[in-house]
Amino acid sequence: VYLAISVRWAAQHKRQSAGDDATQLPADAAPDAVFDEVDAEGSDRPLGLILAVLLVSLVVVLLAGRVTVAAAVQVAQQWAVPQHVIAATIVALGTSLPELVVGIKAVQRGAGEMLVGNVVGADILNILFVAGASAVGAAAAGQPLRLVDPTVADGGTQLLTVQVPMMLLALVYFRVCIWKASQRGSFDRWMGAPLLVLFAIGTVLQFV
Repeated sequence: VYLAISVRWAAQHKRQSAGDDATQLPADAAPDAVFDEVDAEGSDRPLGLILAVLLVSLVVVLLAGRVTVAAAVQVAQQWAVPQHVIAATIVALGTSLPELVVGIKAVQRGAGEMLVGNVVGADILNILFVAGASAVGAAAAGQPLRLVDPTVADGGTQLLTVQVPMMLLALVYFRVCIWKASQRGSFDRWMGAPLLVLFAIGTVLQFV
């Protein structure tokens, strides 16, 4: 439903903005140069090669996912910390590195909207699709989708007292930043510092 509404809204927005001079970017943003650079990078590549690279990349991601989970379990056992702590820190950082790279490249090319959309969209995808598909898959296999490791004492307490409050605090603060940025059309530099501080505090608290 979310994807359908998003696509429909985007199509309507495109039709409404067609020929509207007020929606054009300022000259100093140089959008043509940005998209020309992107087009130039892939314009000389044959479609077969692009599809092959995509297929290989997907296979690598699947294999890396299996290795990542196994390694994370071993780290949790050796460090004697709950698996959800390793998942919320090391694994989460590893899976988010591609988004970080995409975000940096988007900002460098003047496509800041792609960064914000990617971050918000990834959160929606993880909560709705990834968690939903995992729950359905676990149910189909006759296995429970555990919230925490039952063999670790107070694992659920750590989840509810550290991870969930930090997540909600970050969401509320980011929502305020989105609201303020929507009024002026862009984010302020100072908005990023509290997010980095919250991430550092949350990571330290989880291991402590």
